Order: sequence, then C-alpha cells, then structure tokens
Amino acid sequence: MVVMSGTAAIHPPSRPHLAFRVGVTGARKPAEAIEALRPRVEEVLRQVRTEIEHLAGHHDVRAAYAPTELNGSIKPVLTVLSPLAEGADRLVAEVGLELGFTLHVPMPFPETIYKNDFDDTPGSRAAFEALLAKANGNVLAIDGARDDKTNRRWNKSRSYEAVGRYVVHNCDVLIAIWDGEPPRGRGGTTDTLRHALEIGVPVWWIDVTDPASRPIWLNDATEPRFDQSGRAACAELTDYMRRLIVPPEAPHPHPHGIIESLVRLFDGKAQPPHLTYLEAVELPRRWWWGAHDFLLRVTAGAYKALPRQSPPTNPVAHHWYQFYQPTSRISTQFADRYRSTYVWVFGLITLSLIFAACGVAFLTIDSVRHITHWTAVPEFIALILIFLFIAGNIRNGWHQRWIDTRLLAELFRKQQTLAMIGWSLPGRSISRLVEEQADPKDRDRAAWVPWLFAATLRAAPRPTGDLNLETLSSALRMVRDDLVASQRAYHHRRNAQYRKAAGLLVWVGEAIFFIVAALVA
Repeated sequence: MVVMSGTAAIHPPSRPHLAFRVGVTGARKPAEAIEALRPRVEEVLRQVRTEIEHLAGHHDVRAAYAPTELNGSIKPVLTVLSPLAEGADRLVAEVGLELGFTLHVPMPFPETIYKNDFDDTPGSRAAFEALLAKANGNVLAIDGARDDKTNRRWNKSRSYEAVGRYVVHNCDVLIAIWDGEPPRGRGGTTDTLRHALEIGVPVWWIDVTDPASRPIWLNDATEPRFDQSGRAACAELTDYMRRLIVPPEAPHPHPHGIIESLVRLFDGKAQPPHLTYLEAVELPRRWWWGAHDFLLRVTAGAYKALPRQSPPTNPVAHHWYQFYQPTSRISTQFADRYRSTYVWVFGLITLSLIFAACGVAFLTIDSVRHITHWTAVPEFIALILIFLFIAGNIRNGWHQRWIDTRLLAELFRKQQTLAMIGWSLPGRSISRLVEEQADPKDRDRAAWVPWLFAATLRAAPRPTGDLNLETLSSALRMVRDDLVASQRAYHHRRNAQYRKAAGLLVWVGEAIFFIVAALVA
C-alpha cells in the first residue's frame, strides 16, 4: 500500500528487524575467578536467546517486525557489545559468539594503541586479536587518548568512561561482573553501572566474589546494595524483554462530549496505532484537504518553500534518514487534514450565522418575507457539514495521529545525528516526553511511539571505523544546518505567515460581525 502526497507516492515506513543487544562491563582480574563465572554468563545469554526466539512467534510480534526468512518467519538479531578488555569483557564475548550472537567491539583508543593494554599478560594480545577478527569489521575506535604525564593531561580514565557509556547507550541490558564495591576511579565498572541505571538500562549483576550466588536484577528503582532475597533475575529479564519487544495494545479512548460519544458508537475494534503507521493507510489527495494551505496563500501570500534536506552520505545517518522522510510526510498529511477540518468548520459556522441573520432580517420586509424559509436550508446544510467534518476528524484521529507521527519523525531526525557518533536518546527521556504529550486520562495513547522508536534503535546499524575529527565535524554540521538553522528558518517563515494571515482574518471577522449585527438590528 502506498500513501499519496500530491503527485509523489510515499512508500510505507519500513518495519524494524527484531533485535536485542547485550552490553558488558566488569572486572579484569583475577582471571581464575572470572573464568569460574562462565556458567553464569551462559545462563543469561542463553535465556536471552530462548526468550527472544519464543517472542518471535508471537502474533503481534510477527505483525510488527520485518520477516527475515522466505516463509515469513522472523530470525532475531542478537548482539554482544564488548570492548574486549581482559576478564569480563572477553568472557561475555566468547560465550556470546558460541551461542550465535554477533560481536560489536567499541574501543577507547585506535587499535594500534589499545593493543598495548594487553602486553603485560602473556597471550593476552593474541587473544584480543583473535576475538577482534570474529567481529568481522564491526569495530569502532573512539578518539580517546593516553595520559600525557609531561603535559599533565589525564585522558585515559576519561577514554574508558567514554567507551563504557557507548556500551550503555547501545545495549538493552548490561551484564555487570562486579564485586559490589564503591567506585575506584572514573570509567570503572561502578561508574558504568550507575550510568546505566541513570538512563534506564537494566543491569544483570553477577557477583565476581561469589560464583555460587544468584544473579541480581538492577533497574532504575533499585540501588546496588541489598541482599538476594528479591524476585529472581530470570523472571525480571523475561518480563522486561516481553515489555520491550511485544508492541503495546490498542488504546481505549474515553469519549469527550456528545458528538464523540455518538461517533464511538459505530467504531469497531480499534487497530493498534503502530500498525496504522506501519501499513501507511492510503490517504488520497482531495481538494478540500488543501483548505488550510489555500487560506494561508490567500491571506498571507505564497512563500517560497525551504530547500529539502539532502540525504546524508554517512551510512548510519542515511539509515535514520530513510525512517525520518516517510514519517515526516505522513505526519504532514495528517496535519493538513486536521487543520483543514477546522478551517471548514469555522467557515461553515460563519456562513450559518450569516444565513440565520438574513432569515431574521427578511422577516421584517414584507416583499421578501416569503423566501425566509429558504435561508434555513443552507443554514441546516452548513450545520450538517460541520457535524460531518468534526465526526470525521474524531473518527480518523487526525490530530492524535499528526502529533504522534510528528514526534516519531523528530525522534528519528535527532537520532540521525546522534547515531553518527554512537550515541542515542535515553529511553526514559523519550517515555517522559510521550507522557507529556498524552492526555492524562488517556496516558497510553502514544505508548507506541517510544516502543517503535526503541525497536528501530535496537536493529539500527552502529558506526564503525575510527571516530575521528572528520566524523565529529560532520555530525556538528548536521546539527548546525538541519537541527538548528533549518528549524529556525522554518519557524521564522511560519511566524511571519501566520502573523500576516491573522491580521487579515481579524479584519474580516470584525467586518462580518458588524454586518450580522446590522442585519439582526
């Protein structure tokens, strides 16, 4: 199905692939103690794989995600993010590869510098290179730097902090192989773990000091100091993955007013809004949906359209651009319908008042009194059209769909820039933003927006190569030109256009008021 916009066809938005990402942070030594935790790591990664394969057969999941097999079934994409430091990082990477996970390796420094970290341990450098080769080029070197004692520049800990935060911002659950002790410095396991909890990424804690102990589930509502008497981490992970992967149910809106209650009487079972978006129901072009733009052209004159954003050359940014463009166009169509609906409503209300005033005036003139009843006919037609426009707007939810898709489009656009440097919008912040947009009585109406954005984010490609000055400069230019300059130009133009239109409409409204008052008098 294709959405029509003017003369150009809008292809339906792409469904995201089913994916899940596991990050790791943890201790490097002692090697024997960490190796003893291999069964614990196998337990969590095996559960992740089993659970997501189970969810892939869920009816709602099959409808929402892109099929990967010829028979229409879905094969999940599982990824481990590991900097491949000695100890915990390598243990999780090894187990993940054995269980069919792909490997993504972010490094705090370029590879030639990072290898020097492992020269003190015999065979460590060779083990690092062997695991790195299994990443198949899925490697990102952050532009970190070593300490410069001569110039008193202490950059090493900040570089490890940066790579830890990269892992947190690009994973769905973080495995922390940790001794539970307070932080020993910047960029360590405790620092990374606390950052995960701050932005809403749950943590699967394996106690490095006690291989026999149960793993503990940490989230933003817990503190990393407690006993192990709480709910089993396995059950928490299962619930978390289900909430994350299965799309939200269709909302049940509460009618506001008599007209909406009447309209809702004829509604069948509501389709989940994410499917309405993904299927991109065809919106045929009709001249009456251009009423808002026509009114602006008549009252404020034609304005030169802003130049369209050209597709970015960066492959990661281009991936997000392909999600942003159709979503933005669909949102514009919903906006045109909502705005045009109320242009027609206000125009028809004005006409009905004029016809009513004419009917009153004709009653006082004997020669035209016999045509008074004819003024009631167009007045009644205007009232019927008002009802139909308002009912159509309520039934189709133009306003809600406009706001939801516009919010989703802007999330895609922000991520288009952030993804170039391996960053992402925190999930908790997005959920709060959606809650602010929703009616308090219908809070879950827009729940599909953060869900779909998160699903798209999980399956999105991550940057590879070296995160150097050129990449950072390109991201900065995109922020400056697209996120700032183009938005300023758009809102400046709209502000001038609406001010001019408002001035003329005020004058017309006052003129109509005095004409109607004169007729009634």
